[in-house]
Amino acid sequence: MKMRVKILGIAVVASLLIGAFSVSAYSEKYWFEVQNYLNGTTVFSLDNLSTNTKVKADTLNYDKSISSSKAKFTVNLYKNFINNYPVSTTANNTLYTLGFGTVPAGNYTLNITKNGSEGHWVNGEGTINQ
Repeated sequence: MKMRVKILGIAVVASLLIGAFSVSAYSEKYWFEVQNYLNGTTVFSLDNLSTNTKVKADTLNYDKSISSSKAKFTVNLYKNFINNYPVSTTANNTLYTLGFGTVPAGNYTLNITKNGSEGHWVNGEGTINQ
């Protein structure tokens, strides 16, 4: 019985230590609707880690119906003039994972740019993940 209690005690201490050293993942959601350029105001507090965005958007006509032509758009993770990380894709209602690489720790915003003349709006949502 003493051996069983001792093993149980060691298991509890080990699980507490493992829990103390585990790192939880960062994931923050964002939404956007842009005609040309959107300067984001949501602040993402990021660590010095590999960072990506999972983003899904579609191209809309002026009346907000789905456009048959698909626009390209850019998601720019922005800290300052030196630390900004643009990634581009197509607004075709497909979920994309786009990598920014490893970013320096700090506070970032997102800037979204619709590229080209296809459609009138790019409407979508995504997450910033570390």
